[in-house]
Amino acid sequence: MSEKQESSQLVEGALREISSSVVELREVYSRVVELMRKSGLLQLAELYENMKNCVEEHTYVYNKVGKKYYYYYLKCKGKTQRSIYIGKSPEGYNRVKAAARLAYELKSRIEALSIALRELSNTVRELELNKAIIGEAVERIKK
Repeated sequence: MSEKQESSQLVEGALREISSSVVELREVYSRVVELMRKSGLLQLAELYENMKNCVEEHTYVYNKVGKKYYYYYLKCKGKTQRSIYIGKSPEGYNRVKAAARLAYELKSRIEALSIALRELSNTVRELELNKAIIGEAVERIKK
């Protein structure tokens, strides 16, 4: 077997293995997205996206005996301005918002991974289409 054929076979084998690994990565990616959907993390990330246009406000009122106390609201801008009652304390809301922010960051990174996987698949496809040229280039480098 000539060096050219041997080099060509090595390139073909490597490209097959790389292509197979990319397919495995896509399967793992799909499982991660499905786990995020089933667990509610995607819905939590969407909640954070909706809350980004909101600000926290507190309003005071007086009860029957004249004591002043506060209610917290989330004022959201959009097509119609709306107020969402948070409660007497913003602590519970702040915990939900922090969890939603983390879910949003995870979703953003998963979306970036999807783009990277698509680009990687396209690159591998281009390599496979041009494996003869790549084999020749590898052979020249080895000399």
